[in-house]
Amino acid sequence: MPRFTFLAFLLIGLAGCGGPSSDPDAGRTRRFDLEQYFTGRMKAWGLVEPRFSGPVRQFTVDMEGRREGDVLVLDEHFVYSDGEKQFRQWRIRRLADGSIQGEAADVTGMAHGREEGASLFLAYALNLKTKSGEWRLDADDRGFRFDDEMALNRLRLSKWGVQVAEVTIALRKLP
Repeated sequence: MPRFTFLAFLLIGLAGCGGPSSDPDAGRTRRFDLEQYFTGRMKAWGLVEPRFSGPVRQFTVDMEGRREGDVLVLDEHFVYSDGEKQFRQWRIRRLADGSIQGEAADVTGMAHGREEGASLFLAYALNLKTKSGEWRLDADDRGFRFDDEMALNRLRLSKWGVQVAEVTIALRKLP
């Protein structure tokens, strides 16, 4: 194909990328709004994908968030496909600079995070109990809010800088 024809197709294709959007919120910056989204009841479905060994695990989570003064309390009830159950309670505060700080029983120290538009970022050290003992893993936790009901969460767990698992969670806010 002559060079000119290839460049013409490339430019026509790129021109189509900048056209009007059917999304009514296009061009507006959405905000994740942690306190608003996580207040009330939610249901979540997830997968744990180990990087090196072990089966993929599925789970569901029943969640409920409530305000206690300036703290968002988020109760998470996990049920795994193999029958294992787990409970985690987050206590989350927004700091004066807009950043987020949270704590949970299986988190060492504090989780630190921020919102950027429709995204939420948290970093923390998670103590994970396994058959061979307890592991302290670095958690890179990222959420993206699609609309008033739906959000997606991607959690990457690593040890000594090497990713050991990835967790994907779809969340739905309930009426």
